[in-house]
Amino acid sequence: MRLFIHLLKLGFFIAALALTACSDKDTPGEIPPEVPPEVPEVDPPVPDGPYEYDYDMDYDSEKYLKAYKGTAYKGPHRVPGTVEAEDFDEGAQNVAYYESDSKLADAGYRGSHAVDVRAESKASGGYYIGDVQPGEWMCYTIEVDEDGAYAIETFCVKGDGSEGSFYFEVDGRGASRSIDMPLGGWTDFSHKVKANGIQLTKGKHVLKYCANTPGNIDKFVLTRTGELEDISNSFTYPVTEAMSNPLFVEWESPMYNSWIKGPLYTADASAHVWNIDGKEVLYVYASHDMEPALGCDRMDRYHVFSTEDMVNWTDHGEIMNAATVRKHNGWGCDGFMWAPDCAYNPENQTYYFYFPHPANAANWNSTWRVGVATSKYPNKEFRVRGYIEGMPPEIDPCVFIDEDGQPYIYNGGGGKCYGGKLRKDDWTKLDGEVKPMTGLSDFHEATWIHKYNGKYYLSYADNNPGANRLRYATSDSPLGPWKYEGIYLEPTTCDTSHGSIVKYKGQWYAFYHTSDFSGQGNLRSVCVDKLFYNSDGTIQVVKQTRGNK
Repeated sequence: MRLFIHLLKLGFFIAALALTACSDKDTPGEIPPEVPPEVPEVDPPVPDGPYEYDYDMDYDSEKYLKAYKGTAYKGPHRVPGTVEAEDFDEGAQNVAYYESDSKLADAGYRGSHAVDVRAESKASGGYYIGDVQPGEWMCYTIEVDEDGAYAIETFCVKGDGSEGSFYFEVDGRGASRSIDMPLGGWTDFSHKVKANGIQLTKGKHVLKYCANTPGNIDKFVLTRTGELEDISNSFTYPVTEAMSNPLFVEWESPMYNSWIKGPLYTADASAHVWNIDGKEVLYVYASHDMEPALGCDRMDRYHVFSTEDMVNWTDHGEIMNAATVRKHNGWGCDGFMWAPDCAYNPENQTYYFYFPHPANAANWNSTWRVGVATSKYPNKEFRVRGYIEGMPPEIDPCVFIDEDGQPYIYNGGGGKCYGGKLRKDDWTKLDGEVKPMTGLSDFHEATWIHKYNGKYYLSYADNNPGANRLRYATSDSPLGPWKYEGIYLEPTTCDTSHGSIVKYKGQWYAFYHTSDFSGQGNLRSVCVDKLFYNSDGTIQVVKQTRGNK
């Protein structure tokens, strides 16, 4: 089952560069001299043995099929062929199906069942699945006659006039992008939509229908449309293009847990200026919204981008995903790779990548950790070292390096913001305890620290309902107390907001994200605009120029 054993492997990066850097949060314009190509060993030292930089998602369809406990009902269903929606697999809740309403329904077919099977003369076979709610799903064991690319026509309808969508998985992996559900009468099953390019090898598979919004489902018709595609290693990096604003939308990326290509959605930009071979290069470390979205659960990868002119951007590819956290350090879960940050230590010529990630998916919101990975390069070969013990179980880590070389770390969420020191000799450990940041007005999340004219600035997202804004406060100390100053970015087109502020080649910039490109608040795109200060040090409200060159 060669197709489903292989997921795209992203790990093709540019050749090693002799490099040095300074944090954009240091004194503006102050860049350390270049370091020689020979650099000391990372502290803590690299474990024996070769690095593993195949950023594979670690999914294996054969393991999935062996572990699957559902059994075919009236099947396995032959493919090509028709699968009635009501003929989902036999098995328990969370095995063969997931039904959010535990109330039993009985339409005289299969007896009383949690899945809402309804009788309807207009439906194929006289029955359909009704009121499929967001997050619900049904599995169907199929037997494929021949390797190939297949189309799935879904006869379905959504009757309340609002937009809706669904998608398919095969053997526990994404098999389609989000598919818009047709509108009409709730039992008018003349409506159908087609998903193309479903790659299936000969033999047994488990097809899974996944609902993003309510709808009624009648049947699925699967037809072979072409040859099986070889999609392994289908992404090659780095790649450079001239970008518009929003940034990075011209590039493709894989869908969540899949080889399927779609638009690249990015958020939570952490922007830094590093010195590379004597040149100032601006790097952006971004989280990755993956389609089909499920809230923000499926943000599973981190990309790195760079520019030398704010026009031409290079995508260096993926540097980490949830699978690599487990592979390198043995903790974590799928998804939930939220807003990151990066810092450079000139003492050991090492880049430190900080990221929030829960210990487990079952209790993700209370098990956040601040993970840390290190590399000799700004854009590749990051190895997870562990997580910073003593940090509160919150999100959005930010690291600020003061002029004396002292590193500070911050995180926060849900109205709480914390900050403290990292050890100068080990940026993976705290130097003392963190403490709450005081003086902030309506703090929500997304801490960012920078320095301007001797003042420390803490910017963050507020709680403005449905449309967060970016606010800021100032202090004479990197750990406060803080004085609230105002709003510097009004709401964008999505409900969340997260930004970074950086000076590059004499100009200050504000990075943030919007949903302009996708129209969905959980499929976001990074934007950038110029930022200006008033003579008294306050920040002018950023003029958003999204959609312009």
